[in-house]
Amino acid sequence: PRQNSIVARLWSVIFDHFDPDKEVVLPSLFRMGRVDEVFAMLAFVCATTCTLLPALDDEELFVAQEPLQLSELRAMATFLRCLLYEALWVQGDSDILSKWRNAIPVLPDSVVNKAIELYDQLFERHSRHRLMDDDKWLFPAINRQELGVSSSVGRRAPPPPSMADLSDGEDADSEFEDEAGGAQDDGMEVESEEDSEDEDGHARRSVALSPELASPRVKRILESLPQAVRFEDRVLVFDYFLDQDHTAVVARHQRRIRVKVRRGHEYADAFEALSTEYQHLKPRLQIEFVNAQGLAEAGIDGGGVFKEFLLESCKQAFDPEFGLWRATAEGSLYPNPDSGLVAANHLLHFQFQGRLLGKAVYEGILVELNLAEFFLNLMLGNTNHLHDLQSLDEELYRNVLQLKRVADPGDLALTFSVTRRQQDGQMTEEELVPGGASIPVTRDNYIHYIRRLSTFRLRDEFRLQAMAFFDGFASMVSKSWIKMFKPRELRLVISGSDDGYDVEDMRRHCTYSGGYHPDQPYIHEFWEVVSEFDAERKAQLLRFISSCSKPPLQGFAALNPPLCVSQVRIADDSERLATSSTCVNLLKLPKYSSKAVLRDKLLYSITSASGFELS
Repeated sequence: PRQNSIVARLWSVIFDHFDPDKEVVLPSLFRMGRVDEVFAMLAFVCATTCTLLPALDDEELFVAQEPLQLSELRAMATFLRCLLYEALWVQGDSDILSKWRNAIPVLPDSVVNKAIELYDQLFERHSRHRLMDDDKWLFPAINRQELGVSSSVGRRAPPPPSMADLSDGEDADSEFEDEAGGAQDDGMEVESEEDSEDEDGHARRSVALSPELASPRVKRILESLPQAVRFEDRVLVFDYFLDQDHTAVVARHQRRIRVKVRRGHEYADAFEALSTEYQHLKPRLQIEFVNAQGLAEAGIDGGGVFKEFLLESCKQAFDPEFGLWRATAEGSLYPNPDSGLVAANHLLHFQFQGRLLGKAVYEGILVELNLAEFFLNLMLGNTNHLHDLQSLDEELYRNVLQLKRVADPGDLALTFSVTRRQQDGQMTEEELVPGGASIPVTRDNYIHYIRRLSTFRLRDEFRLQAMAFFDGFASMVSKSWIKMFKPRELRLVISGSDDGYDVEDMRRHCTYSGGYHPDQPYIHEFWEVVSEFDAERKAQLLRFISSCSKPPLQGFAALNPPLCVSQVRIADDSERLATSSTCVNLLKLPKYSSKAVLRDKLLYSITSASGFELS
């Protein structure tokens, strides 16, 4: 009960000495006692709350509000934001720190680290049940200049293929070094300063804008408390490091890796050709499709064919029907614990699939893939808890909650083991702890049982598969870079947003060919039709053009190649439907006789997919 909660009582004492309107919080806290006593209390209350929160399910926290009320959780988050802002940002400035050192003691790392852990836990709950406005989790003073990025930083188009890239006689393997990763966690060398002039013409020294040159306090915040920085700005930092790594790899590997694949067998052929030959897939891949007769299709892969290959490969690899992945009731994907029954070399498959998805992120290609949040949490090196069990198995989660509420768990005759049905139908017993089959669940140990059960179902059951997948992904994208994101944010980086897109942004960054230009009345009618579509139809249109229903995180300016609407000349409205080349984001739009016909024909094409063709 709340009245007996030492955690609630300790936070009440802290709140009595906390003024959220003040720039710094430590001076008022020191009125509670000596500096060492205050620091010890802060460390203790944060550590105790970090232990308590994972044991509380969402119903206890957000419905019953025991032992902490929602208002206290909000006050706790606000206090921690102010405390961490003071510790990481204000005291992280060497000039300010030298002035304050005698006036205000520096917050020790033992307190800072526990405060960060608690702030993370509260933010994770906020991501499922809103505690306060998103902006209230941010530090106020961190702008893009501090981060070393600007809105112009982002994905750049790959360099055009050289003649060596396209020559028929090249041996791609001869230029490819068999090395892992290549992504450096610690950043790159510091760039030299550049000369410039101010507005009055006076010479000055300016440092090139780069996240590598950001201050130590900014780097520490991005590493330990990324949610204090706007997501959009972290994406810019992430893209910067990907671009730097991509540029370095292209400079080292001038030639592409050639891969031949059969249509409909993209993943199988890619796995056969690439899974054991290369430790990573960072160099450019040149894809050649082979038709049903075994003949190579005509054309040169300038990037679009590679995109089609990558998306089809991912679609096949992550299909639950393939057997390596399972889908929850809500359609979220996680590794099949029984994947070893599907393929003897299943761990090699998971490692290769990690590389494939990492390659998509590395190249800035969105893949519509709904990875489970608890799986993404593991991918970031975090621990799953009881409340994460709900997204895996709602029935099991409800049963566990019921266990917390029975008078005597011993009456249920449970032991520290679980019985599970394998994919082949056989029943197996798994022990949650050594000798768990003979350890009964009692009132004294049921919390430990719940933790072990949650850990087993959310990690241990598919641990080897997850480790193989993470290893493959990390060979493409450094783990230190993705740790700038939370699980739901990482899903956005991989798959894009479900919030739809701005048609005006799409229109601004659209190009035209075949005789169309932006000022034509017919083109105005086309955009009017698109604007009148509902969210579902807009998503279908974008998928029809680009193979992905979601726009780039940085908007259509980042779409590569740019969206293009090309004119198809017809003599009669019944002659042809709109078609697309998704590999180059091209919509081939006939010039119909009226806006009404345009709308009907376009809707038919995007909803039935009957107008698709490969150019």
